[in-house]
Amino acid sequence: MSSTMQAVVIHGRGDYRLERVPVPVPGRGEALVKVHAVGICASDLMLLDANDSATLERPDAPDPTAWYLHARLHARLPGARCVMHLHSKYATALGCLRDSRMLPIDMNTMRFFGRVALDDAFDGMARQSPGYPV
Repeated sequence: MSSTMQAVVIHGRGDYRLERVPVPVPGRGEALVKVHAVGICASDLMLLDANDSATLERPDAPDPTAWYLHARLHARLPGARCVMHLHSKYATALGCLRDSRMLPIDMNTMRFFGRVALDDAFDGMARQSPGYPV
């Protein structure tokens, strides 16, 4: 395995550069995810401050539902370098069930048991104020 990899490094607002960086070594409770391809470009990225109450007033403001969800997660997990939420067909199917927990019934689901966050109090789009309990 190579000791370096390519990564987009954020140097400031609108200043994104593809650089060669050391491959990060995951610590306890972390995972290194290999991405084969992604449909995103630098202009899709936004550098935001989770504590900036004026974010939604900016001319390039993010979607409020995305802002309230991601800002709260980053505020509660300041050490998180990446927070993802997924809309895969499997997550959507689980979310439609009365009991949407993923129980450890086989080797695949055991890998995720106790490691996946589930919001079973979700009642619609995250349009609430930043006080929304994430």
